[in-house]
Amino acid sequence: MSSPKFYFFSVIFCITVLYGLQSTSPLSDKEKQIQIIDKKIKKLASLQNLELAKAARFESKAERLQFRSQYVSDAKKLWKKAAKSREKARQYELEIERLEEEKQALLKG
Repeated sequence: MSSPKFYFFSVIFCITVLYGLQSTSPLSDKEKQIQIIDKKIKKLASLQNLELAKAARFESKAERLQFRSQYVSDAKKLWKKAAKSREKARQYELEIERLEEEKQALLKG
């Protein structure tokens, strides 16, 4: 065990381990907060797209039904649902904008 090769490889191993530990420093609180904000933004953008897709489907169906006299009330209900979905999407957009501002403040400060 006291051979020069053993010592050489032991030193190389220790240097590699120490260099690896040094280069993988933990994230700062600011970086963690930014990552959390990015995840929230991504989730909200997905929810926003889902609501916009729902609104488009409701509107499409309402447009088809509006010309059939027996389905006019159904068409009106679908337009209301579409409006609610668009409102939800708008709320998601406002929250995304707020989070973007928060992220920019963290990046500056």
